[in-house]
Amino acid sequence: RDYPSISKHHFSSSDEFGDIQDVAPMDLDATRNGKGDNLKYLIIDVREESELRNDGNLGTDRADWIHIPLGVIRNVSDKEELTELLKDKGIEDVEEYQDFYFLCKVGIRSHHAAKHVLELDVDQTLFNINGGIMRYHSDVGL
Repeated sequence: RDYPSISKHHFSSSDEFGDIQDVAPMDLDATRNGKGDNLKYLIIDVREESELRNDGNLGTDRADWIHIPLGVIRNVSDKEELTELLKDKGIEDVEEYQDFYFLCKVGIRSHHAAKHVLELDVDQTLFNINGGIMRYHSDVGL
């Protein structure tokens, strides 16, 4: 008896709202170290506060990343509300950012966050950091 093959689900989406692109931690690290396309970017870590302490984060200087838990992002109902939330986090001019990268522990919650933000019709290109902070830690180091 033949069974249909079951393909492994990859967390990238292409739907009526547009695309969320997966990005490998090594590629993001290249961007963070000035070897990318020089587009202004922001990394949004959607983990809980305790995870930032327990699993590490992208640096205490927070030069290129901010923390907004997934639950907070899911409560944002439109682009203007997102802009206000980012302003509260110190991002004054949201429009100057071309790319938003979403990060969680293994890449699932960050995909959900990116998908929600995509539905807000933002102008930025959205990326999901493949494998999350765990893969970032193993591939790049913290």
